[in-house]
Amino acid sequence: MVWRDEIGNFDMSRLTLVGWLVFLFSIAVAIGVGLVLGPMFAPQEGGRPSRYGVFSIAVLGSGLGTFFAAKWGLGLAGLKLVRVKAGVASQSDAESLGELQRQLTRSVRLRRFFLLLMPLGFLAPCGLGLGTADIDIEVVDGLTLPQLFLLLSVTLPFIGLAGWMLMRGDAQTHTRALHDAEKAAAARNSR
Repeated sequence: MVWRDEIGNFDMSRLTLVGWLVFLFSIAVAIGVGLVLGPMFAPQEGGRPSRYGVFSIAVLGSGLGTFFAAKWGLGLAGLKLVRVKAGVASQSDAESLGELQRQLTRSVRLRRFFLLLMPLGFLAPCGLGLGTADIDIEVVDGLTLPQLFLLLSVTLPFIGLAGWMLMRGDAQTHTRALHDAEKAAAARNSR
């Protein structure tokens, strides 16, 4: 398969458990790079605003680079991050319709999860941050526990929004494929 076809057929609902772990790890790497590079790109007092484009490219590139490097490296080790698409020619109509229905159900469930992650990813860390406001524990060098919860309350809704938008496209793709497969099966059965 040509690499363009592989990227065009990428479907988040076909990620394996290892694929989801690598996906979440790549998001964590991007957030970590953002935390490390953030002070370097902060506007200086009385100076020009920094170049946010370079900062954004570094954060996005680190996340994507981590994901695809892990996909390549784990592929060499024999681990797959994405389940192989089932061959349509070798399946009966009932099997292919059942597989498409399972994929659609999985996409809808993941989309609901990401939709819930937006408000809960904000409210839960905010509540925990308020509950731990008096605790002065340093989690990382200079980052206290309430600051960590504040950071989570800012990032989790964006992760939820990105996942919700990605799963929307997957759900639409599966809905169209299921509709087309049902029409084709009905046409074959009517002969």
